[in-house]
Amino acid sequence: MQNELELNLKGKRVVVFGGMGFIGANLVNELLELGAEVVIIDNCLNSKERTFNPQSGEYKFIKDSVLNEGVYHHLDTANLIFHLACVQINHSSKDPELDLSVNALSTLRVLEYLRKKRPGQLERLVYTSTTSIYGSPENLPITENSKPQILNHYAASKLLAEQYVML
Repeated sequence: MQNELELNLKGKRVVVFGGMGFIGANLVNELLELGAEVVIIDNCLNSKERTFNPQSGEYKFIKDSVLNEGVYHHLDTANLIFHLACVQINHSSKDPELDLSVNALSTLRVLEYLRKKRPGQLERLVYTSTTSIYGSPENLPITENSKPQILNHYAASKLLAEQYVML
């Protein structure tokens, strides 16, 4: 299976919004090992700048916000996009407008940019949601068919963005 992934990602251009966070950095390392050319866009609000040691692929880091549409031109040649950028749950209730902007509005802006500039040309967009949208579930394990139970701003904005992606 890994050889199939290597063939599919070798030389592919991948944009990772939020690529300096914990999950993003691990994803970027894996993408680089598989030979992808990675563009990382992260304002480092929830993370710190890291240096990657690419084995096969190449990367470029742009310290900027996913809300800045000026960085979207990097999407023009992307084969894959991973949208991991978010305002973390512990900050979302302190600034609900920022939470809504980063977690939902940025997703809508990226989707609209792609719809207008590259209709049907992107191989895949991966959006990361959160189990927080299920609140305190009555049944485990949680599945995508579980009923959402929104308990905070973070969960509300992430579910909204998830719904935009599914349109």
